[in-house]
Amino acid sequence: MKNFNYKPLLREITVKKSVIIFALLAALISVFTNISTPALIGQTIDDIGDNGSTLSSVILLAILVIISAISGYVLQRFAYKIAYETAASLRLKAEKKLNALSISKLDRTAKGDLINTVSVDTEILSDGIIQGVLQFITGILTVLGTIIIMLAINYRLALVVIIITPLSLLTAKLITGRSKREFAAQSALRAGITAHADEWIGGQRVVMAFNMENESISRFSALNEKLRKVGFKAQLFSALVNPTTRFVNGLVYAFTGLVGLLLILGVIPGGNGANAVTVGVLAAFLSYANQYTKPFNEISATYAELQNALSSAKRIFTLLNEPEEDNSETDEYIPMKDSFEVSHLDFSYNENKKILQDINFKLKNGENIAVVGPTGCGKTTLINLLERFYEPLSGEISSDGENIAKYSKPSLRENISMVLQDSFIFNDTILENIRYGTPEATEKQAAEAARIVGAHSFIKRLPDGYDTVISGNRELSAGQKQLLSLSRVMLANMIKPASLLILDEATSNIDTVTERKIKKAVKILTEGRTSIIIAHRLSTIKDSDMIIVIDGGKIVETGTHDSLINADGVYENMYKA
Repeated sequence: MKNFNYKPLLREITVKKSVIIFALLAALISVFTNISTPALIGQTIDDIGDNGSTLSSVILLAILVIISAISGYVLQRFAYKIAYETAASLRLKAEKKLNALSISKLDRTAKGDLINTVSVDTEILSDGIIQGVLQFITGILTVLGTIIIMLAINYRLALVVIIITPLSLLTAKLITGRSKREFAAQSALRAGITAHADEWIGGQRVVMAFNMENESISRFSALNEKLRKVGFKAQLFSALVNPTTRFVNGLVYAFTGLVGLLLILGVIPGGNGANAVTVGVLAAFLSYANQYTKPFNEISATYAELQNALSSAKRIFTLLNEPEEDNSETDEYIPMKDSFEVSHLDFSYNENKKILQDINFKLKNGENIAVVGPTGCGKTTLINLLERFYEPLSGEISSDGENIAKYSKPSLRENISMVLQDSFIFNDTILENIRYGTPEATEKQAAEAARIVGAHSFIKRLPDGYDTVISGNRELSAGQKQLLSLSRVMLANMIKPASLLILDEATSNIDTVTERKIKKAVKILTEGRTSIIIAHRLSTIKDSDMIIVIDGGKIVETGTHDSLINADGVYENMYKA
């Protein structure tokens, strides 16, 4: 495939040399027994009438057939082993790569596309490897072996086969050029359909709430129709390869038989002497000619799978070659100070518009700061910079005078506890969701953390309490998920207190009763602890030591709740609204 570097794929396939060696040995034995059979059959034909020789030949032929069957089975077993171990290795590397990619890269890529690469493309590649190992290894050995034997039997007949056979390769090459492009397009569209399905399933309630089912189906139908057309073209062109090569190889077979017959009859000189062509020799030679052309037919028959596999391989290695998030610093845990300072911070997702401009504030040890502002003003972006999900364009964030860029990202994030606006619950038990990040915590400690934040009561009402398996994020309400997220952070801080606590919209999308529980939990979490609260509900931040108001990417006001209410500015208008 054009612009595809095969070396990384070959390294993946050949990483277990012992398996490859055994596969080659099995292939050698299988090919040797297969190419020995026609010569033995030809000898048996010529020895008809000599009962002793015929019986010996038949017994030897039976032994060769048995050995061929066993070695073929062993080869197939090793081919599957190579294919599935390669696919498993690539899946693991893809998973590690996803964990190493920057948030910015993940934000720009459709989740369905990534899911398709990790799951579907690796399976397609494993199927292609199976075909490659079985067809290419045995094919090359068969071609080389039959050429040697045919030249030994009669070089004139051998030259007929060797000279004419490349016509089938030329024919295949003319057809395959078009199908390569179609298979690449098919692979891309398949990923698009996966991405669409993932988006539709994830946003199903929104789709239904706005009566957009027909629109969603229309979009899917358009993608599906494109995939149908491209898939049809890809399969059509690849399907032409096999019958055309078989036709050419059939001509080779017929022409070889004709030349052999003319040699036997003496019409063409060279059929006598050391290279005498008998009926048995011609029968054997025709079998060899068939064996010689068979690999070309088999490879062309599986061409569609091979091209599909290469398209998938290209997508997999494109993902694996993506630049990773910079973690060049040591991963050693370094405890941070509890005071922070943001100095002249600028940030932009693209060159056209700055999201944050010249942000400056100090956060003292044990102080609680609230950040408020209209939607899209840059509040969550500020949190992303504190966690180093993104890096600032200019300016810096420091802890006790040390730029946080000094800390490795794992160490930095271990010093920060965070509750996100969108609480994510994993497909696992309630207990393991609370213990996520602190697996060493006991069940008693997890229950205590849930009790403190007010989650214990609803958890005990679940069918299996803390052992209830949450198989989908829709089984819990937004408030319940937020309480679980707070339980997770509470437990983490019980085990190992963090230097900085960040709560991003912790009271969004919840009812009044749950809000009271969360406000109580937040108060417990933040008491005496350096913390930043991002909030829309201004009632939750009245007691903050300082409130920062961001509007249009800039800090427009700072002060306490009371001072800002009397300032007749943005905060007062937001509070009244």
